[in-house]
Amino acid sequence: MSGSRSPTQTPQPQLLSPTALTSSQSQFSSRVGNHSPRQQMSPRLPSPQPSNLSSNLSFKTAHSTLSARGSNLAPTKDFGYLLRPEIYHPLTLLDVPPPFRVSSIQPDPSTPLDTLIAEGHFRSAAIKAAQLLTSSSPPIAPSNHERIFSLIYSRLSCLTLCSQTKLVSLF
Repeated sequence: MSGSRSPTQTPQPQLLSPTALTSSQSQFSSRVGNHSPRQQMSPRLPSPQPSNLSSNLSFKTAHSTLSARGSNLAPTKDFGYLLRPEIYHPLTLLDVPPPFRVSSIQPDPSTPLDTLIAEGHFRSAAIKAAQLLTSSSPPIAPSNHERIFSLIYSRLSCLTLCSQTKLVSLF
């Protein structure tokens, strides 16, 4: 224990007074180069207090240009590769118990996707989402990212809910 020190034996750093600090800054700046005092020091703004935060205009949040909704400046991307039928694996009936394979229990193929999801027909909804993504009538524009990713999300969610996580991981 001869090599260890207690906290009271640890050497304390020396604190500099404000005048010593400015003299050390001037020594540093003379070593770095000849700059005007205006370039060396920038004015420091006081920290905002909670009471005057709303009244001080310099601390208001700037308008963000990151949100491109409703803006014509947003670049259009081509997501056509997500509309190819070969990237969506077909669902087999092997994992569906025989009583549920009866066609009278199955929903009509023309049932909308939202209705299939609302009624709990997740396997049929996953198939419907893939059909909507790959359908040529009416086709989805490759730049319609909201529709494409909404359908992909619906398909992957439905596959997860009907225990098809292997297919979800392949996507």
